[in-house]
Amino acid sequence: MQHIDISQGETKEKAVENIKEAIMLYIEALKEDNLPVPEETFEA
Repeated sequence: MQHIDISQGETKEKAVENIKEAIMLYIEALKEDNLPVPEETFEA
């Protein structure tokens, strides 16, 4: 299953900051539940 993050912000920089925070929280939740963390990938 592919995880896609979508975010909003008043500026592009704020939207990117929000996405980074969401990814960190997602990874923390996976670790807390002893679930595997997907490998980092990037597609533009």
